[in-house]
Amino acid sequence: FWKRPTKKGVLGGLLSGILFQYPGAFMMTILGLTAHLWASEEVIAENDWLAGLVGGFSASGVALVASAAIGLWNKACGPADAKV
Repeated sequence: FWKRPTKKGVLGGLLSGILFQYPGAFMMTILGLTAHLWASEEVIAENDWLAGLVGGFSASGVALVASAAIGLWNKACGPADAKV
């Protein structure tokens, strides 16, 4: 999104890219650094809703990887007769 900016040039493209990516990266870093405090095995065992949330995120991560693998397979193999 910053390689071909159409409105405010390269500086606007870089600024929009930074403002889009850094808040999420910052939040994921904070969550990862503090996960040992709020996501230990004891805490998850005591809170059923948290166990369900962790299980749901795990399942959605597996589904996302499987979807990406299928998409890559379809692009790499081309026509249906090339797929084994």
